[in-house]
Amino acid sequence: MLGMPEAEPDPPIHQPHDKLFKSSFSNPINTAAFLKLVLPERLARRIDWERMILEPGSFIDSQFRHSESDLLFSAPLEAEGVALVYLLFEHQRTEDPWMALRLLGYMVRIWQAYLRRHPDAKKLPVVVPVVLAQNAQRWEVPVRFRDLFWKPGQADAALLECVPDFALRLVQLAELPFDKIEGTAAGVLILRVMKAEQTGQWLDPLIWDAALLSQVPQEVLEAMLLYVLACAEIEAEHLDAALARTRLPAAERLRMTIAEQLIQKGRKQGLEQGLEQGLEQGLEQGVAEGACVALREAVVDILSARFGDVPFSVHERLATISDSVVLKALHRAAVRAPSLESFIESQLR
Repeated sequence: MLGMPEAEPDPPIHQPHDKLFKSSFSNPINTAAFLKLVLPERLARRIDWERMILEPGSFIDSQFRHSESDLLFSAPLEAEGVALVYLLFEHQRTEDPWMALRLLGYMVRIWQAYLRRHPDAKKLPVVVPVVLAQNAQRWEVPVRFRDLFWKPGQADAALLECVPDFALRLVQLAELPFDKIEGTAAGVLILRVMKAEQTGQWLDPLIWDAALLSQVPQEVLEAMLLYVLACAEIEAEHLDAALARTRLPAAERLRMTIAEQLIQKGRKQGLEQGLEQGLEQGLEQGVAEGACVALREAVVDILSARFGDVPFSVHERLATISDSVVLKALHRAAVRAPSLESFIESQLR
């Protein structure tokens, strides 16, 4: 293992996109199957994929943590040295024409970290930059660093000698139909779901294909379902029906997720309160109040899991909200908020 500096640990993962991405692609087997297909064949043949390992650390700028996550792998090269394969996952909504410049900064940090750990090194390892874009529309951005200076072919040889250069591999989900995404079962499923987040095709049969899901580890299935629950604008019963159609034992277990348990809890509380009132109107009101209780608890649970202790003032403010539509919106906001402070400022003022 090459080892990255202890001062640069993996950052806390708050975004659902990051969690889903890393649930599958932190596994070198899934990443290797994906990269072997997207890298140029001559390069892919030289990397010893069987011996590729995940390296610790993150190299992205703090201001991009909300829209990027990254993974670094090392693998022996055929007959010489090692390659550091850097996989940057972009889940921002708009294209960045300066992507290659950001990549150069990250690559420099990787080399600096390598030299700190290997002060006697005589050569730098090759860094292979790959960007996976979770985009809805094709991006037209330079993938060669020198093209940030001139249009391709405009510079003469003397000028090119003064410019560092590399080419990144840009993989755009916008260009890949569901049935053209390849790799391991886990990798294919995660990329299809990431694409669905942009296109809204959450219930596409290729996502809920039983043959595919049966090959995916339980922990990846759970991460995928939590992502869908957090990000998808679909009715819970439609999601439940999609899972039921797979007829998989694992899918049956997934149907009783934490979110589903909260819903069941709310229904039970509402039913009990309604029965105590003994009137049809009371039953309806009890069910509604039970659902609100469950939603308030769900908001607090999400905030607590992500950011730690939740101030009593938040509990008090939530207790005043009896509109289930508002509470559902707050639940979605709690999943996506970059910090507890921003959630309070934007949602509870």
